This record gives sequence, structure tokens and C-alpha cells, in this order.
Amino acid sequence: MTEAEATSYLLDRGDRYGLSLDQVKQMIPSSIRGDVIKCAEFAEMRDLSHDLSQHSHPELANDPSNIMFEDPSVNRSRGPEEMTDYEELMAHLDNELLAARMNLDVIPDFVPIIGAL
Repeated sequence: MTEAEATSYLLDRGDRYGLSLDQVKQMIPSSIRGDVIKCAEFAEMRDLSHDLSQHSHPELANDPSNIMFEDPSVNRSRGPEEMTDYEELMAHLDNELLAARMNLDVIPDFVPIIGAL
């Protein structure tokens, strides 16, 4: 993936929620945020999830403070339920662990670590 392709991918991911490239990148762990290709690779492994569900809070559907990256299986299993404080914390930790593994260029088959708990 080239930097142009990575940038385009990140723009596409954010476009559904009216997010700019900078807003999408702010949701990515700071340890990889400076590398647009790693950002895109990270985003490919995550869903954009809502803290307060779009179902019960449609007015927050495009609010960047209500959106974060999360393991797809965790996000999809929760469905339209609101994210608990614990789930939000686990998502942040899981994202940091994935980014750390990406910095080591080691992404094992069992990612996510926390999301599987």
C-alpha cells in the first residue's frame, strides 16, 4: 500500500461519519499515528464504533468524540447497545496493544488480545 492509497483509505473510512483525515488519525494510537500506512493497516483491522449508540443517539452519529476504533467482533456482538465504561477502556487498551505489535512488525493471528476476553 502506498501513502496515497493509505490516505485515500482513511478518508473513505471517515467519510461515512463526516470525519476528516485528521479526525480519523486522532482515533489511532499515537505510537503509529505518524505513519499513514500503519494507520491504514490499523484501521483495516478495526470497526469504527460508537460509545453512545447511533440507534439511541442519532444526533451523535457523526460526533468524533462519540466514535472510536474497536475490534470488529466486540463491536458487532454488542449490536445497538451502548458501550460500557469497561468496554471503552478495553477497546483503548486493545488498540494500544495492536499498535505496539505493529511497531514491532509482529501481528499474530490471535489479535485482538483484550477483545477476545
